[in-house]
Amino acid sequence: MGRGNLIRLVAVLAGALAAVASATAATGVRWSPLFSGTTEPTGSHAAVGYIAVTRAQERTWSGRLATDDRAALGRVNLTQNAVVAVFLDGMPCGSHLTTQAVTRTSPTTLHVRIAYTRPPIGMAMCVRTSTPYIGLTVLRQSLGRPAPTHVTVDARARA
Repeated sequence: MGRGNLIRLVAVLAGALAAVASATAATGVRWSPLFSGTTEPTGSHAAVGYIAVTRAQERTWSGRLATDDRAALGRVNLTQNAVVAVFLDGMPCGSHLTTQAVTRTSPTTLHVRIAYTRPPIGMAMCVRTSTPYIGLTVLRQSLGRPAPTHVTVDARARA
């Protein structure tokens, strides 16, 4: 094998490894809906997401949940599942949240894509009195190791 062929082979292998690494970084995650509801706004100007693999991690945000949703949260087996919670703080008025995708975008970050329904056409203004939220159980095995520690949220109104 000549030197030129060897250089091309190394370049092709490097490109293939980079493609595999980027495909692995943005992997789909197995999830299912756990709860949804509304809560008091916090004054935050952006949607915020949390991931919990321990009960201590849940304490940061579980106080914002309705009583029934806190009970559902308490029934989750955290040895097999993680819980992801998304609060649409700071977002325009909306309802009917649905999760479109959950992907691991880096070793430390989980990305959640949410869709919501805008207020009806003709509604000139909405006064936000509550913040919608959604909770998901995520199969820990699909998160990889170590589990991500941050959640980014992409919330978009349905067209």
